[in-house]
Amino acid sequence: MTLIQKYQPFLFKVHTLLLIAIVISLPWSIKINSIFIILATVVSIVIVFNIGIKFSWEQRGLIGFFILSLISLTYSYHLDEGLFKIEKRLALLAVPIILGSVRSVPFGSIIKYFTFSCIALTAFLFLSNIIEVLQGVDNADAWHYSHFTKRVNIHPAYLALYLVFIHLYYLNLSLISWKRLSIKKKTVLFTLLIYLMFFIFFLQARMALVILITGSLLLIFTSNGKQYFLKLSAVVLTIVICGLLFVRAQYFYNRFLDTSDDLHFRINQWKAATCVFIQNPLIGVGVGDSQYELDLCYLTTDLELAIDRAYNTHNQYLDILISNGLLGLLIWIIMLLYSVRYAWATNNFYLLSFIFLIAVAFITENLLNTQKGIVFFSLFYCLLHRDEKNHPTTT
Repeated sequence: MTLIQKYQPFLFKVHTLLLIAIVISLPWSIKINSIFIILATVVSIVIVFNIGIKFSWEQRGLIGFFILSLISLTYSYHLDEGLFKIEKRLALLAVPIILGSVRSVPFGSIIKYFTFSCIALTAFLFLSNIIEVLQGVDNADAWHYSHFTKRVNIHPAYLALYLVFIHLYYLNLSLISWKRLSIKKKTVLFTLLIYLMFFIFFLQARMALVILITGSLLLIFTSNGKQYFLKLSAVVLTIVICGLLFVRAQYFYNRFLDTSDDLHFRINQWKAATCVFIQNPLIGVGVGDSQYELDLCYLTTDLELAIDRAYNTHNQYLDILISNGLLGLLIWIIMLLYSVRYAWATNNFYLLSFIFLIAVAFITENLLNTQKGIVFFSLFYCLLHRDEKNHPTTT
Protein backbone atom coordinates (compact mmCIF):
# COMPACT_ATOMS: atom_id res chain seq x y z
CA MET A 1 0.00 0.00 0.00
CA THR A 2 1.44 3.37 -1.03
CA LEU A 3 1.48 6.41 1.22
CA ILE A 4 -1.24 8.09 -0.87
CA GLN A 5 -3.48 5.02 -0.65
CA LYS A 6 -2.99 4.92 3.11
CA TYR A 7 -4.18 8.48 3.54
CA GLN A 8 -6.80 8.40 0.79
CA PRO A 9 -9.84 8.58 3.14
CA PHE A 10 -8.26 11.60 4.82
CA LEU A 11 -7.62 13.24 1.44
CA PHE A 12 -11.27 12.75 0.46
CA LYS A 13 -12.39 14.45 3.69
CA VAL A 14 -10.02 17.36 3.10
CA HIS A 15 -11.27 17.57 -0.50
CA THR A 16 -14.89 17.84 0.68
CA LEU A 17 -14.03 20.48 3.28
CA LEU A 18 -12.13 22.57 0.73
CA LEU A 19 -15.02 22.30 -1.74
CA ILE A 20 -17.39 23.58 0.94
CA ALA A 21 -14.90 26.35 1.78
CA ILE A 22 -14.85 27.40 -1.89
CA VAL A 23 -18.65 27.68 -1.89
CA ILE A 24 -18.80 29.58 1.41
CA SER A 25 -16.08 32.09 0.48
CA LEU A 26 -17.37 32.72 -3.06
CA PRO A 27 -19.76 35.59 -2.18
CA TRP A 28 -17.27 37.15 0.25
CA SER A 29 -13.57 37.38 -0.61
CA ILE A 30 -11.91 36.73 -3.97
CA LYS A 31 -8.48 36.25 -2.38
CA ILE A 32 -9.65 33.72 0.19
CA ASN A 33 -11.73 31.95 -2.46
CA SER A 34 -8.65 31.72 -4.71
CA ILE A 35 -6.60 30.18 -1.88
CA PHE A 36 -9.21 27.48 -1.32
CA ILE A 37 -9.40 26.75 -5.07
CA ILE A 38 -5.60 26.35 -5.25
CA LEU A 39 -5.53 24.05 -2.21
CA ALA A 40 -8.45 21.98 -3.55
CA THR A 41 -6.71 21.67 -6.92
CA VAL A 42 -3.49 20.45 -5.27
CA VAL A 43 -5.38 17.87 -3.19
CA SER A 44 -7.30 16.77 -6.30
CA ILE A 45 -4.07 16.28 -8.25
CA VAL A 46 -2.71 14.10 -5.43
CA ILE A 47 -5.91 12.03 -5.51
CA VAL A 48 -5.71 11.77 -9.30
CA PHE A 49 -2.22 10.28 -9.13
CA ASN A 50 -3.70 7.40 -7.14
CA ILE A 51 -7.10 6.71 -8.70
CA GLY A 52 -6.93 8.56 -12.03
CA ILE A 53 -9.46 11.00 -13.46
CA LYS A 54 -12.30 10.81 -15.95
CA PHE A 55 -13.80 14.06 -17.16
CA SER A 56 -17.49 14.21 -18.03
CA TRP A 57 -18.58 15.91 -21.24
CA GLU A 58 -19.55 19.18 -19.53
CA GLN A 59 -16.17 19.29 -17.78
CA ARG A 60 -14.45 18.71 -21.13
CA GLY A 61 -16.44 21.62 -22.55
CA LEU A 62 -15.13 23.99 -19.86
CA ILE A 63 -11.57 22.78 -20.38
CA GLY A 64 -11.97 23.13 -24.14
CA PHE A 65 -13.06 26.74 -23.84
CA PHE A 66 -10.14 27.49 -21.51
CA ILE A 67 -7.72 25.99 -24.05
CA LEU A 68 -9.36 28.05 -26.81
CA SER A 69 -8.83 31.22 -24.73
CA LEU A 70 -5.22 30.19 -24.17
CA ILE A 71 -4.67 29.66 -27.89
CA SER A 72 -6.10 33.12 -28.62
CA LEU A 73 -3.10 34.61 -26.80
CA THR A 74 -0.96 33.60 -29.78
CA TYR A 75 -2.65 36.25 -31.94
CA SER A 76 -3.13 38.89 -29.24
CA TYR A 77 -0.77 41.88 -29.13
CA HIS A 78 -1.62 42.90 -25.56
CA LEU A 79 -0.31 39.84 -23.71
CA ASP A 80 -0.47 41.44 -20.25
CA GLU A 81 -4.21 42.01 -20.60
CA GLY A 82 -4.66 38.53 -22.06
CA LEU A 83 -2.74 36.81 -19.27
CA PHE A 84 -4.79 38.74 -16.71
CA LYS A 85 -8.01 37.36 -18.24
CA ILE A 86 -6.54 33.86 -18.49
CA GLU A 87 -5.70 34.04 -14.80
CA LYS A 88 -9.35 34.76 -14.03
CA ARG A 89 -10.47 31.88 -16.25
CA LEU A 90 -8.23 29.33 -14.54
CA ALA A 91 -11.33 28.19 -12.65
CA LEU A 92 -12.59 26.72 -15.95
CA LEU A 93 -9.65 24.31 -15.68
CA ALA A 94 -9.47 23.98 -11.88
CA VAL A 95 -13.14 23.14 -11.25
CA PRO A 96 -13.21 20.11 -13.62
CA ILE A 97 -10.03 18.81 -11.95
CA ILE A 98 -11.51 19.32 -8.47
CA LEU A 99 -14.82 17.64 -9.30
CA GLY A 100 -13.39 15.04 -11.68
CA SER A 101 -11.04 13.65 -9.04
CA VAL A 102 -13.88 12.24 -6.89
CA ARG A 103 -16.78 9.96 -7.72
CA SER A 104 -19.40 11.62 -5.52
CA VAL A 105 -19.97 15.10 -4.13
CA PRO A 106 -22.31 16.03 -1.22
CA PHE A 107 -24.40 18.41 -3.32
CA GLY A 108 -27.07 18.79 -0.66
CA SER A 109 -24.48 20.08 1.80
CA ILE A 110 -22.88 22.33 -0.80
CA ILE A 111 -26.10 24.12 -1.73
CA LYS A 112 -26.99 24.53 1.96
CA TYR A 113 -23.60 26.06 2.76
CA PHE A 114 -23.85 28.35 -0.25
CA THR A 115 -27.31 29.43 0.88
CA PHE A 116 -26.09 30.06 4.42
CA SER A 117 -23.15 32.11 3.12
CA CYS A 118 -25.36 34.33 0.92
CA ILE A 119 -27.87 34.84 3.74
CA ALA A 120 -25.06 35.76 6.13
CA LEU A 121 -23.63 38.23 3.62
CA THR A 122 -26.92 40.01 2.92
CA ALA A 123 -27.67 40.18 6.66
CA PHE A 124 -24.18 41.57 7.33
CA LEU A 125 -24.54 44.28 4.67
CA PHE A 126 -28.02 45.21 5.84
CA LEU A 127 -27.06 45.39 9.52
CA SER A 128 -23.89 47.35 8.72
CA ASN A 129 -25.96 50.05 7.05
CA ILE A 130 -28.43 50.11 9.92
CA ILE A 131 -25.56 50.60 12.38
CA GLU A 132 -24.30 53.53 10.32
CA VAL A 133 -27.74 55.11 10.43
CA LEU A 134 -27.96 54.63 14.21
CA GLN A 135 -24.52 56.22 14.55
CA GLY A 136 -25.79 59.29 12.72
CA VAL A 137 -23.96 58.74 9.44
CA ASP A 138 -25.99 60.58 6.78
CA ASN A 139 -25.42 58.52 3.63
CA ALA A 140 -28.62 57.84 1.74
CA ASP A 141 -26.71 56.37 -1.21
CA ALA A 142 -25.38 53.56 0.99
CA TRP A 143 -28.64 51.67 0.39
CA HIS A 144 -28.53 52.01 -3.37
CA TYR A 145 -27.11 49.40 -5.77
CA SER A 146 -23.27 49.13 -5.72
CA HIS A 147 -22.95 51.28 -2.59
CA PHE A 148 -24.81 48.63 -0.65
CA THR A 149 -22.30 45.84 -1.46
CA LYS A 150 -19.03 47.80 -1.55
CA ARG A 151 -17.95 46.54 1.90
CA VAL A 152 -17.19 43.10 0.48
CA ASN A 153 -16.32 44.11 -3.07
CA ILE A 154 -19.02 42.17 -4.87
CA HIS A 155 -21.11 43.67 -7.64
CA PRO A 156 -24.83 43.69 -6.70
CA ALA A 157 -25.72 42.03 -10.00
CA TYR A 158 -23.62 38.98 -9.09
CA LEU A 159 -24.95 38.74 -5.56
CA ALA A 160 -28.49 39.05 -6.94
CA LEU A 161 -27.80 36.21 -9.40
CA TYR A 162 -26.59 34.03 -6.53
CA LEU A 163 -29.82 34.74 -4.65
CA VAL A 164 -31.95 34.06 -7.73
CA PHE A 165 -30.22 30.70 -8.23
CA ILE A 166 -30.90 29.74 -4.60
CA HIS A 167 -34.50 30.98 -4.88
CA LEU A 168 -35.20 28.93 -8.02
CA TYR A 169 -33.55 25.87 -6.50
CA TYR A 170 -35.66 25.92 -3.34
CA LEU A 171 -38.81 26.93 -5.20
CA ASN A 172 -38.43 23.84 -7.38
CA LEU A 173 -37.72 21.75 -4.30
CA SER A 174 -40.90 23.06 -2.67
CA LEU A 175 -43.05 22.35 -5.70
CA ILE A 176 -41.77 18.79 -5.99
CA SER A 177 -41.86 17.70 -2.35
CA TRP A 178 -44.28 20.06 -0.57
CA LYS A 179 -46.68 17.33 0.60
CA ARG A 180 -43.85 15.29 2.12
CA LEU A 181 -42.47 18.17 4.16
CA SER A 182 -43.20 18.79 7.81
CA ILE A 183 -44.80 22.04 8.97
CA LYS A 184 -41.42 23.18 10.28
CA LYS A 185 -39.68 22.64 6.93
CA LYS A 186 -42.52 24.31 5.05
CA THR A 187 -42.23 27.35 7.30
CA VAL A 188 -38.46 27.50 6.85
CA LEU A 189 -38.72 27.19 3.06
CA PHE A 190 -41.45 29.82 2.81
CA THR A 191 -39.48 32.25 5.00
CA LEU A 192 -36.34 31.62 2.97
CA LEU A 193 -38.08 32.31 -0.34
CA ILE A 194 -39.54 35.59 0.97
CA TYR A 195 -36.16 36.62 2.38
CA LEU A 196 -34.41 35.92 -0.94
CA MET A 197 -37.10 37.71 -2.93
CA PHE A 198 -36.81 40.79 -0.72
CA PHE A 199 -33.04 41.10 -1.19
CA ILE A 200 -33.19 40.38 -4.92
CA PHE A 201 -35.43 43.43 -5.21
CA PHE A 202 -33.35 45.35 -2.70
CA LEU A 203 -30.14 44.86 -4.72
CA GLN A 204 -31.92 46.49 -7.70
CA ALA A 205 -30.26 44.35 -10.38
CA ARG A 206 -32.70 44.54 -13.28
CA MET A 207 -31.74 41.37 -15.13
CA ALA A 208 -31.78 39.36 -11.89
CA LEU A 209 -35.33 40.54 -11.32
CA VAL A 210 -36.35 39.50 -14.84
CA ILE A 211 -34.82 36.04 -14.27
CA LEU A 212 -36.52 35.74 -10.89
CA ILE A 213 -40.00 36.46 -12.23
CA THR A 214 -39.80 34.55 -15.51
CA GLY A 215 -37.83 31.67 -14.02
CA SER A 216 -40.25 31.30 -11.12
CA LEU A 217 -43.27 31.28 -13.42
CA LEU A 218 -41.65 28.75 -15.76
CA LEU A 219 -40.85 26.46 -12.83
CA ILE A 220 -44.34 26.79 -11.42
CA PHE A 221 -46.03 25.84 -14.70
CA THR A 222 -43.58 23.11 -15.79
CA SER A 223 -42.93 21.44 -12.44
CA ASN A 224 -43.91 17.79 -12.08
CA GLY A 225 -45.49 18.50 -8.73
CA LYS A 226 -49.31 18.48 -8.68
CA GLN A 227 -49.89 20.94 -5.84
CA TYR A 228 -52.14 23.22 -7.89
CA PHE A 229 -53.10 25.40 -4.93
CA LEU A 230 -49.42 25.85 -4.07
CA LYS A 231 -48.62 26.81 -7.65
CA LEU A 232 -51.45 29.33 -7.77
CA SER A 233 -50.38 30.77 -4.41
CA ALA A 234 -46.80 31.13 -5.63
CA VAL A 235 -47.93 32.98 -8.77
CA VAL A 236 -50.18 35.34 -6.81
CA LEU A 237 -47.51 35.98 -4.17
CA THR A 238 -44.88 36.78 -6.82
CA ILE A 239 -47.18 39.22 -8.60
CA VAL A 240 -48.35 40.91 -5.37
CA ILE A 241 -44.82 41.45 -4.02
CA CYS A 242 -43.57 42.77 -7.37
CA GLY A 243 -46.55 45.10 -7.65
CA LEU A 244 -46.20 46.48 -4.13
CA LEU A 245 -42.52 47.22 -4.57
CA PHE A 246 -43.03 48.98 -7.87
CA VAL A 247 -46.00 51.02 -6.67
CA ARG A 248 -44.74 51.90 -3.17
CA ALA A 249 -41.00 52.37 -3.69
CA GLN A 250 -40.26 55.29 -6.02
CA TYR A 251 -36.59 54.39 -6.27
CA PHE A 252 -37.46 50.89 -7.45
CA TYR A 253 -39.79 52.39 -10.02
CA ASN A 254 -37.06 54.70 -11.33
CA ARG A 255 -34.44 51.98 -11.31
CA PHE A 256 -36.46 49.33 -13.14
CA LEU A 257 -38.83 51.25 -15.38
CA ASP A 258 -37.16 54.60 -16.17
CA THR A 259 -34.36 53.04 -18.23
CA SER A 260 -34.47 54.83 -21.59
CA ASP A 261 -31.03 56.48 -21.21
CA ASP A 262 -29.39 53.32 -19.90
CA LEU A 263 -30.89 51.25 -22.70
CA HIS A 264 -29.68 53.71 -25.35
CA PHE A 265 -26.16 53.62 -23.90
CA ARG A 266 -26.18 49.81 -23.70
CA ILE A 267 -27.34 49.48 -27.33
CA ASN A 268 -24.48 51.71 -28.45
CA GLN A 269 -22.07 49.48 -26.51
CA TRP A 270 -23.42 46.44 -28.33
CA LYS A 271 -23.13 48.24 -31.70
CA ALA A 272 -19.47 48.94 -30.95
CA ALA A 273 -18.92 45.29 -30.02
CA THR A 274 -20.60 44.18 -33.24
CA CYS A 275 -18.18 46.33 -35.24
CA VAL A 276 -15.22 44.52 -33.65
CA PHE A 277 -16.79 41.14 -34.38
CA ILE A 278 -17.48 41.93 -38.05
CA GLN A 279 -13.80 42.71 -38.57
CA ASN A 280 -12.69 39.38 -37.03
CA PRO A 281 -15.64 36.97 -37.27
CA LEU A 282 -14.08 33.50 -37.24
CA ILE A 283 -11.58 33.39 -34.35
CA GLY A 284 -11.94 36.88 -32.87
CA VAL A 285 -9.16 39.26 -31.86
CA GLY A 286 -7.98 37.20 -28.87
CA VAL A 287 -8.56 37.67 -25.15
CA GLY A 288 -5.68 40.13 -24.95
CA ASP A 289 -6.96 42.58 -27.57
CA SER A 290 -10.72 42.47 -27.01
CA GLN A 291 -10.92 45.51 -24.71
CA TYR A 292 -8.44 47.51 -26.81
CA GLU A 293 -10.39 46.92 -30.03
CA LEU A 294 -13.65 47.64 -28.23
CA ASP A 295 -12.31 50.98 -26.97
CA LEU A 296 -11.38 51.93 -30.55
CA CYS A 297 -14.96 51.30 -31.66
CA TYR A 298 -16.26 53.25 -28.64
CA LEU A 299 -14.49 56.27 -30.08
CA THR A 300 -16.41 55.97 -33.36
CA THR A 301 -19.74 55.85 -31.50
CA ASP A 302 -19.05 58.78 -29.13
CA LEU A 303 -18.87 56.59 -26.03
CA GLU A 304 -16.02 58.38 -24.24
CA LEU A 305 -17.60 57.50 -20.88
CA ALA A 306 -17.29 53.81 -21.73
CA ILE A 307 -13.58 54.30 -22.44
CA ASP A 308 -12.95 56.29 -19.26
CA ARG A 309 -14.60 53.60 -17.14
CA ALA A 310 -13.18 50.68 -19.16
CA TYR A 311 -16.64 49.28 -19.84
CA ASN A 312 -16.75 45.83 -21.40
CA THR A 313 -19.49 44.68 -23.76
CA HIS A 314 -22.00 44.01 -20.95
CA ASN A 315 -23.01 40.99 -23.03
CA GLN A 316 -21.19 37.68 -22.65
CA TYR A 317 -22.21 36.44 -26.09
CA LEU A 318 -20.70 39.49 -27.76
CA ASP A 319 -17.61 39.26 -25.57
CA ILE A 320 -17.05 35.67 -26.70
CA LEU A 321 -17.57 36.70 -30.34
CA ILE A 322 -14.98 39.46 -29.98
CA SER A 323 -12.40 37.36 -28.14
CA ASN A 324 -12.88 33.91 -29.69
CA GLY A 325 -15.10 34.49 -32.72
CA LEU A 326 -17.82 32.23 -34.01
CA LEU A 327 -15.81 29.18 -32.96
CA GLY A 328 -15.89 30.20 -29.30
CA LEU A 329 -19.57 31.09 -29.36
CA LEU A 330 -20.39 27.79 -31.07
CA ILE A 331 -18.77 25.88 -28.21
CA TRP A 332 -20.88 27.73 -25.64
CA ILE A 333 -24.13 27.37 -27.55
CA ILE A 334 -23.54 23.62 -27.98
CA MET A 335 -22.79 23.29 -24.26
CA LEU A 336 -25.92 25.16 -23.22
CA LEU A 337 -28.23 23.43 -25.71
CA TYR A 338 -26.90 19.99 -24.82
CA SER A 339 -27.41 20.79 -21.14
CA VAL A 340 -31.00 21.82 -21.82
CA ARG A 341 -31.61 18.59 -23.73
CA TYR A 342 -30.01 16.53 -20.98
CA ALA A 343 -31.92 18.33 -18.22
CA TRP A 344 -35.25 17.93 -20.01
CA ALA A 345 -34.65 14.24 -20.75
CA THR A 346 -33.81 13.52 -17.10
CA ASN A 347 -36.45 15.87 -15.60
CA ASN A 348 -33.60 17.76 -13.95
CA PHE A 349 -35.37 21.08 -13.40
CA TYR A 350 -32.60 22.21 -11.05
CA LEU A 351 -30.16 22.16 -13.97
CA LEU A 352 -32.76 23.54 -16.35
CA SER A 353 -33.42 26.58 -14.15
CA PHE A 354 -29.66 27.15 -13.76
CA ILE A 355 -29.10 27.09 -17.54
CA PHE A 356 -32.00 29.50 -17.95
CA LEU A 357 -30.44 31.83 -15.38
CA ILE A 358 -27.03 31.74 -17.08
CA ALA A 359 -28.37 32.09 -20.63
CA VAL A 360 -30.41 35.19 -19.72
CA ALA A 361 -27.71 36.70 -17.48
CA PHE A 362 -25.26 36.47 -20.39
CA ILE A 363 -27.34 39.11 -22.20
CA THR A 364 -26.25 41.91 -19.86
CA GLU A 365 -23.39 40.50 -17.76
CA ASN A 366 -19.88 39.29 -18.64
CA LEU A 367 -19.86 36.46 -16.12
CA LEU A 368 -16.79 34.83 -17.64
CA ASN A 369 -14.64 37.94 -17.12
CA THR A 370 -14.78 37.87 -13.32
CA GLN A 371 -13.80 35.19 -10.83
CA LYS A 372 -17.10 35.44 -8.96
CA GLY A 373 -18.90 34.75 -12.23
CA ILE A 374 -16.58 32.03 -13.54
CA VAL A 375 -16.40 30.04 -10.31
CA PHE A 376 -20.16 30.30 -9.80
CA PHE A 377 -20.93 29.12 -13.32
CA SER A 378 -18.34 26.35 -13.63
CA LEU A 379 -18.93 24.93 -10.15
CA PHE A 380 -22.71 24.62 -10.24
CA TYR A 381 -22.79 23.82 -13.95
CA CYS A 382 -20.70 20.71 -13.30
CA LEU A 383 -22.35 19.79 -10.00
CA LEU A 384 -25.88 19.89 -11.41
CA HIS A 385 -24.90 17.45 -14.18
CA ARG A 386 -23.83 14.69 -11.83
CA ASP A 387 -26.23 11.73 -12.26
CA GLU A 388 -26.47 10.76 -8.61
CA LYS A 389 -27.53 14.27 -7.65
CA ASN A 390 -30.10 15.06 -10.32
CA HIS A 391 -32.92 15.05 -7.80
CA PRO A 392 -31.69 16.41 -4.44
CA THR A 393 -34.00 15.83 -1.50
CA THR A 394 -34.78 17.91 1.54
CA THR A 395 -33.05 15.50 3.89
